[in-house]
Amino acid sequence: MIKHHPAQSLGILDIGSNSTRFVAYDIGAKPPQMFFNEKIITSLGKDLAGTGMLYPKGKKSTRKSIKGFLTLADVMSVEDIISVATSASRDAEDGPAFIEKIEKKYGIEIDVISGEEEATLSALGVHSSFKKAKGIVADLGGGSLELAQLKGGKVSEAISLPLGVHRIAAKKKKAKDYVWGALEDVKGPYCGHENLYVVGGSWRSIALAHQIHSGILSPHSHGYTIGAEALTGFCEDIMHVRTKTLSKKYGIEKKRAVMMPYAALSMIGIIEVLNPANVVFSNAGIRDGIVYRYLHQK
Repeated sequence: MIKHHPAQSLGILDIGSNSTRFVAYDIGAKPPQMFFNEKIITSLGKDLAGTGMLYPKGKKSTRKSIKGFLTLADVMSVEDIISVATSASRDAEDGPAFIEKIEKKYGIEIDVISGEEEATLSALGVHSSFKKAKGIVADLGGGSLELAQLKGGKVSEAISLPLGVHRIAAKKKKAKDYVWGALEDVKGPYCGHENLYVVGGSWRSIALAHQIHSGILSPHSHGYTIGAEALTGFCEDIMHVRTKTLSKKYGIEKKRAVMMPYAALSMIGIIEVLNPANVVFSNAGIRDGIVYRYLHQK
């Protein structure tokens, strides 16, 4: 049985469009130390683009995941829990009712954050891990894509676009047109920066795949930096590889491998529109941003 009793602990329950994750930190340590991190692919926003509603099986698996994570939090004596929900829960017609039901059933409060707030928290998470980070932070989820400008620990120009991997996948043969259409108004302060910091499990899978492709024996996505032109070429190749092959060749779980071509398509579009020199992959994102804000507001 998992046991952890830090002097001060904080748990983050993140109810996303593609997965539900629980992360616990020892915030008495400096810097804060993560001692638990687990996600379950729940696909809450799988059919949202077509139905306007949360995916029924995703709702069931999300509730089950939350119940399990809260039980673990109790076993680990996590003192404080912050619960957030993102794109699917804020956009779906039945999102408010779904969240309210969970709150009542488990006695928790869930903050359904705006797209701009999500972008800001992701950028703060990147700052917490890369203190000198300067450029644009892009966070790809199941239901949305967030962009924010980061400089000197300050976040500006935060926006959210309906470009999550589930939304792109729903467009099928029209996916490319959909991506470019959603990005056509992204200009000005988001373009021409040297570094683009990218967040999100689907994009991290691309980083790991690129490292394996390059012969790196111990791939690790955090901090991995690729020239934008080289990454574009690799993403173009991924788009034409079958899911089974991606999963076997790169050791990517099947549910993630299914979404890799759409993640690759979004990466190609982002690079073309924003025109960065380099792409830096970050494991730190919204949850780390929540911890950063929590500590700096106390």
